[in-house]
Amino acid sequence: MGMTTIILTASTLYKLLEQFKNETEYHISKPRFRKIEKIDETTYALTLHTNKGKYVLLIDLKKKLFTFGKLKIENSYNDKLTSYLNRKIKNRKITSINQHNLDRIIIFEIDNEDGYRIIFELFGAGNLIITDHNYKIINVYKEFDTKKRSLKKGGIYILPPERIHLLIERAKHGKIITRKDLFRYAITDPLTLNYLINTDRKEFDIYEIKNIYERAKKLIERSLQDPCIYLYRDGEKLYVHPYILQKDVIYGRICGIDKITKFLIANITSKEDEYIQKISKMKERLERRINELINEKEKTVETLNEMYAFVDDLEIKFEKVRRGEDIEKIGIYDVVRIDRKNKYLELERDDITVKLRYDVNPYSSISFAYNKVKSYEEAIRNLEKEIEELKKKIEDEKKRRTTDTVHYKKTLSKKWFEKFIWSISTNGFLIVAGKDATTNEILIKKYLDNTDIVFHAEIAGSPFTLLKDGNRANTEDIYDAALITAAYSKAWKVGVSTIPVYYIKPEQISKKTPSGEYIKKGSFMIYGKKNYLKDIQLELFISVFNYEETRKILIGSKNCILNHSISNQKKFFRLTQGKISKSQVVNKIISEYTRQGLLDEDFREYYKQDLMNRLPTGKYRVEIIDKKILQES
Repeated sequence: MGMTTIILTASTLYKLLEQFKNETEYHISKPRFRKIEKIDETTYALTLHTNKGKYVLLIDLKKKLFTFGKLKIENSYNDKLTSYLNRKIKNRKITSINQHNLDRIIIFEIDNEDGYRIIFELFGAGNLIITDHNYKIINVYKEFDTKKRSLKKGGIYILPPERIHLLIERAKHGKIITRKDLFRYAITDPLTLNYLINTDRKEFDIYEIKNIYERAKKLIERSLQDPCIYLYRDGEKLYVHPYILQKDVIYGRICGIDKITKFLIANITSKEDEYIQKISKMKERLERRINELINEKEKTVETLNEMYAFVDDLEIKFEKVRRGEDIEKIGIYDVVRIDRKNKYLELERDDITVKLRYDVNPYSSISFAYNKVKSYEEAIRNLEKEIEELKKKIEDEKKRRTTDTVHYKKTLSKKWFEKFIWSISTNGFLIVAGKDATTNEILIKKYLDNTDIVFHAEIAGSPFTLLKDGNRANTEDIYDAALITAAYSKAWKVGVSTIPVYYIKPEQISKKTPSGEYIKKGSFMIYGKKNYLKDIQLELFISVFNYEETRKILIGSKNCILNHSISNQKKFFRLTQGKISKSQVVNKIISEYTRQGLLDEDFREYYKQDLMNRLPTGKYRVEIIDKKILQES
């Protein structure tokens, strides 16, 4: 078997583009073009400035692959085409990024005087075309002129018609649409077509063609809710799909945008040569040998188990051999050899050979023969070790080449609670509070569980706060949640330094009011006893901690940050009410933590915006406190 070819289906391309748009908030703010570079002869890296920072799009014309991420490009270069684009459209807004008719064509529309379009074709030999707003070709990676199609400077770029329309037009003109036509016009990829057709029919009418196409589109749209991509092998081709076709034939599954990006980067940047091919072939030979040994082992075990049915015959035949006689069969097995020197018989049936000692009783002889099974197992283990070593060689070689070109940086994914005010208690319980009337309403209605504790302060403008799974929490955790409630109430803004906070059970909070009364959005009725914590002092501590392998800023109580901050953090921030503006505080904290290397400099703007959104409204006094002093206080 040759090297595997990765096939990125048009539907997967659509899913990846949608993921890029969602992750970068494309629908809120359109990105700007920063630069385009070449990684190799057929691979381009487009750097865009998005609402979520700098992103790089990788497009491989030869392999027809696409991915994106927070990437660092090294050893890149420019040719005439990329130099031209960088001169003409640097810092221009990209008004549209679209896939043409679910085909493998990506079109970037640029907001400049000529209305440039950058068109990537990920089919055939692959191509890059630059046109004006009338699709007049300004520049092209690979010019050609054939009877079917022409791509030349000065010519008009003609987008291919939607394939479904071509089929329907053929049907309207009386042409019989066959199964072969469906695959020829490829209204979707071959594996999806096979899945959707699921019949031996050879001819299709217009209604059936439209039905197949609509079902394919529904599959694609549903796939946007699935964080995984699915791999299906067809010979030497590995198809990358955005959805499950048949569970029993899935070759692999990759979930999460970080892992998907890494997988695609590895395939875009790896340029496999004879060295990798040679190692891969060796690995395949060893894998075949393992399968052969497993088969032989299973047959040998089966044969030895059958031997117990012939114990009496074995005893008689063993005795004859010990007397010097020759024998030809034992039960259903042929005796192909008698080794009188080493005292064993070689028996054969259906290409399986076993050796039995005849100088011991049959039971002991069969037991000794089982040692061959152990030798099979040892041989398989040794081969598996060799395969792992070869796999490591291949991965090391690919990593060496990939690292030279593209460095992947993990994106800062957000959790559901980051839409709200949030913290982590001393003992690890999640604290979530509303930011305003709307989020208070959402928090209580959607996220309140029976195991939570609800907090509120006796002041207008207090958030409702949840201590998730609070029924298992202790007094430290309850204090931490009360502190968040107090600090994010209006008390901070108006300069009140201490306020009481109460907490209740979930069943005590309701939207139901006494007859004739009205309760406004974000407010709730509280029934039953309130548990008060008096004089909660408004002070917050800030540190950096790891949450599911991602660095995040933690805001909370003294004990909270001492428990959860990263081990090498030596200094913390203490915030109380004062005269410094929020923006000054944010700049001071982020600058200090990026300088110390606690936060990634590449995500400086992300962290600044995050902290701006999460600090209470008002002004501040800022202190930097040494960890040892804080521990002793």
